[in-house]
This record gives sequence, structure tokens and C-alpha cells, in this order.
Amino acid sequence: MKSYYTWAMKRFALLLLLTACTTGSEIRGPATGSRRPAGEVVPTDLPVKYKVSNAKGLNPFAKVSAPTKGEARALGAYSAGCLAGGIPMPRSGPGYEMVRLSRNRYYAHPNLAAVLKRGGEALGAQSKLLYGDLSQPRGGPMPGGHASHQSGLDADVWFHKYPPRKKMTNREREHLYGQSMLRKDYLDLDPRKWNDIFATQLMWFAGQPETERIFVNAAVKRRLCAQYPNDPRLARLRPWFFHDDHFHLRLKCPLSEAGCFAQEPAAGIECEEKDLAGWFSKEIIAKFTTPSPAVPIEAELPGECADLVGAVAGARIE
Repeated sequence: MKSYYTWAMKRFALLLLLTACTTGSEIRGPATGSRRPAGEVVPTDLPVKYKVSNAKGLNPFAKVSAPTKGEARALGAYSAGCLAGGIPMPRSGPGYEMVRLSRNRYYAHPNLAAVLKRGGEALGAQSKLLYGDLSQPRGGPMPGGHASHQSGLDADVWFHKYPPRKKMTNREREHLYGQSMLRKDYLDLDPRKWNDIFATQLMWFAGQPETERIFVNAAVKRRLCAQYPNDPRLARLRPWFFHDDHFHLRLKCPLSEAGCFAQEPAAGIECEEKDLAGWFSKEIIAKFTTPSPAVPIEAELPGECADLVGAVAGARIE
């Protein structure tokens, strides 16, 4: 247990550092160390900005325990936004289980909840899907662990085989741990851990019309490129740091919600070696094992997000 805790804290510290590294609107390539994957646009000319710190004790979105009432709206960007009218994802459903409920990050835009439920129904006969972090009750920056997941349109899906007929206990829900699918050298998938069930899950979600992107480890992308050559769904699988024990599902902005900042379309399938080689460089692999200090981040959200949490210490409107 101690070794897992040390490993998890190293990953968490590095994620926070990556979050702090860059403020550009669009970042491409693994060498940037940016919190924002390619194509994610965060406007810098908002008429009113709501500045929020994710530092412990200062984040107003982490202090609210329930969503707002009324119509659901995804506001702002995936990495700088909030969620109005979010709905709690039921802890269990046909073909899926929610884990880590104590984190209070199981709220979703109705579009996301619908896709996750549909995924459980379509895929759960082989192995129940385990859903981790979605968003906080009103979205917004999280105290740690994610740069995105702010507007109710992101979800983590664990790489974990779970018996389809087994009912998950509350203790298991909190103490089940993810497992890296990578070999010890981080250069490829470990055949003792990886299962084609995960490939089936990924390609199903990649084929849903609501899906914008799915972030995966580069070794996962490389495996699926070989397994599904020239499949257009591969364009939605985008390599990103870590994502070796889960994949990160992201939905498109709802068409009727102008306040949601859409992401640029994926560039293409990008399965050639030149597209993936950078993710296996010594510099990138070193990031998996090198601990980094945690750095508090101040996010600039649309001014509308201030209405969701009121006047709480740690945020200011400009």
C-alpha cells in the first residue's frame, strides 16, 4: 500500500506541474509539458473573467456539495469552465459501477451521463465498466489530479476487468486501485495486464457521435493503430501524458449551448511512427518517474461561473 501511495503522489505532483507549465491557447506535441492537449482553445479575450485558485482551501468549486438547479449548461472550456445543472451519475447501473464517490466528482452534463449509461449497456456483458472522476457538483477547477474535467463533459474510464454479475461493495468502491497497463520500461503494453476488452471499449466510445476525443497513453494508441489499421475512429484517440491505467473520454460541446467553448477537430488518424515516436523519448519517459513539486494554479473562467458559487474566498472577478 505504501509503494502505491508513493507512486500515486509522484504522478499527482507531476500533473500539477504540467498544469502550470503553459498558458497558450493551443499546444501540440509531448515536449511542451502543457496542461492543454492539442486543439483545446481557451479564449483570452473574455469580457469578464472569474479567476479561481485550485490551492487547498481557496477553491470555491471544491467547497460546494451539490449542483445548481435548472437547465444544464457546460460553460467555458474543458480546462477553464464550470457546470450548471449537473446531474449525479448513479453509483451503479446496467454494465457499470462508479468508483471513488467520496471525492464528490461524479457529476455530469446530461449528455455525458447518457453516453456513460449507454456504454455500460453496450459493453458491460463482458466486463463492467468502472467510471472514475467526472466533474465536481458545479464543475470548475479541482484541488488536484486534473486540469480539465471542469464543464461536465469529461470522464475517466478505468482499465479494469470487473465481473459483469458482481455487485460492488462500498468498501471496494473506495479502495479498488487502478493498475498501469505498461511494462516496467514504459515503452509498451504489458501483455500480462492488457486485455482486448479494453480495446473494444475504447473503439466503442471512439465511435459515438458525441465523442470529441479520448486521451490514452501513447502505447495504447500504438497498439490500436496496429489492431485497427486505417480505422477513422483512431483519429479521436489522442496520446497524452500518463493515461496508462485509464482512458479519458471527452464529449463535444452540446450544439445548443453557445457558452461552451468547442475544441478544434482532431488532425487525423496519426498512426505513423513519426506521429508517436516523441512519446517514447527518454525525456518523456523520465516524467513518469521524476517527482515534481505541487504548484497551485489560478484559472480564468467565464464570468458566468461566478454565479454558480457566489462570493467565496479564493476567487475574484475582473
